[in-house]
Amino acid sequence: MKLLVIGIDALMPELVYNNLDLCPNIARLIETGTSGAYSGYIYGHGSRDNWISMYTGLEPEVHGTVLNRFKETNRMPRSTDYNDENTIWNIISKHHYKVGFWKGLSTTPPQSVNGYIVAGEPHYENEGYDAEIVSRKPILIDDKQYLLQFIKGEEPIHPEPKALKDFGYTFEGLKGNPQLIDNLLEPSYFEEALDFFEKNLDFRLQNMISVQKKEPVDLMWMYDAVFDYIAHFQMFDTGHQVLKKALSILDKFIGKLIGELNPKNILLLSDHGQKSYREIFPDLSNEIVEEAFGLAKQCIITKQNIVLIGRMEGLLSGLHSLNGIICFSGEAFAQAKLQNFRTIDIYSMILELFNIEIPSNRKGYIQNIFSKEHAIKNKAKIIPNCPKQPVLLIQSEEVSEFNRAINEFYKQNRFKSIYVYGEKRYKEVFLANDQVDGFYPNDINFSDIDCHEIYAVYHNHVTKNIQFIRVR
Repeated sequence: MKLLVIGIDALMPELVYNNLDLCPNIARLIETGTSGAYSGYIYGHGSRDNWISMYTGLEPEVHGTVLNRFKETNRMPRSTDYNDENTIWNIISKHHYKVGFWKGLSTTPPQSVNGYIVAGEPHYENEGYDAEIVSRKPILIDDKQYLLQFIKGEEPIHPEPKALKDFGYTFEGLKGNPQLIDNLLEPSYFEEALDFFEKNLDFRLQNMISVQKKEPVDLMWMYDAVFDYIAHFQMFDTGHQVLKKALSILDKFIGKLIGELNPKNILLLSDHGQKSYREIFPDLSNEIVEEAFGLAKQCIITKQNIVLIGRMEGLLSGLHSLNGIICFSGEAFAQAKLQNFRTIDIYSMILELFNIEIPSNRKGYIQNIFSKEHAIKNKAKIIPNCPKQPVLLIQSEEVSEFNRAINEFYKQNRFKSIYVYGEKRYKEVFLANDQVDGFYPNDINFSDIDCHEIYAVYHNHVTKNIQFIRVR
């Protein structure tokens, strides 16, 4: 096997790097390869946007899935919405390599490839169920049905976190006495999900090994969404009691999988990270949180916690953050440093590993982190080694909408460093945005700010169009 891709939704780089003693197998990959945090798609984007960008090498606005909805149908994306000759499994197949995909997000219905795709979507919410793509059982294309004899069981049934009613409270009651939420949120709040996580990974482990023995592939790609599911409900716990246990479970799975499959190279990655709502609005008054957070009315807010009553009526305390983890390890990779890595680069890096020419309309770069034995094929795609230019964005609207504008500028301007010129009261909110490198209060003169360019932001709320007008 030339490459094993281990995709873990929302695995946070800071959790891994701060707890390497709990994950010796991951630590070994990091020590022997190249790893770091990289920029995923957030603010108006969902997990499916990110994973499809990995499969296609295209930005969400190009492949058509934004905020987990395909633009032409306004439903959860199908593989048929974006699949073409240059999708990762097709271009790899075309070059006579065999691929095996395991439960990848948005890979249903499975496509015909040189190898196989085991599809079937996870679904952990109490609405939006899509029977055409959701399945705990493996879904295979007709001519691959014979593989079912080597696949045992199905994914376990997921647990649900405790709702307010399970504690004997209502949302309205807690709004009137919000401090009660601090006592309800114990570090073990969603600990029962750990058993589900372990069983879900074991389903993958046993069956990936079984099928690889019968139909070996050159590229195997597995995905699991449970870490993200747990993290959404556990981010209030700054000690990460449950998430550390989840990391240990994941690490044991990774050790066993690598030991059995013995791949030449491993790519461990997540699509983004997680932060608590309180990290996004650090030590700020309720008044500022309510001004800056578009979902504040659906939250219980205290000095210690911000909890959103949402998915499955559980107590949500975390949301997606910019930085996912990525680690390249194996015989094809050296120990090097990543620079300015983004989601669309993953596609390019995999094609480079397989010595395949990257399609000209893909904007992703490759990073020269390969071993001396690997001759770079796509030299024109090597990322430029240039410093980021500082630019200033002028806050022109309320914070939550302006953060969307920052996100759009960030996506469009990879080699620029963003500083915000805005209201002083929101300084900490903007600095908590990982896309922002600095803040200037709007009571100082532009002439005192050392920025290469200054932009005013125009946001048309009817068309949703955002424009950046250079004023200096």
